[in-house]
Amino acid sequence: MNDVEALYRRHAPAVYRFALSLSGSRAAAEDLTSETFVRLWTARDRVDVTTVVGYLFTITRHLYLQGAARDQRRAPLVGWLRRSKTRPVHRSKSRPPEGRSFYPSPS
Repeated sequence: MNDVEALYRRHAPAVYRFALSLSGSRAAAEDLTSETFVRLWTARDRVDVTTVVGYLFTITRHLYLQGAARDQRRAPLVGWLRRSKTRPVHRSKSRPPEGRSFYPSPS
């Protein structure tokens, strides 16, 4: 497969629409489309031109799923921090008189 540029011009709009339908984000769809064609470029000697459309959509779907899984692994931590009922311990406003302690001295 020598003419990756021609394949890009022919199939990039369809790959972009597919990526947009998966992600719902134009920026993510652009990233997925470009990464898909980078993968095509790196495997250009192993890809059959007759099945290139299926290859492109499969790569796009896998890239999207990898990104979604990565985002899902990150999301619970952020949500957990926001929902956490524990807060940092603040200094107590009631302090013992100067020179004394809340703790009994060992005798």
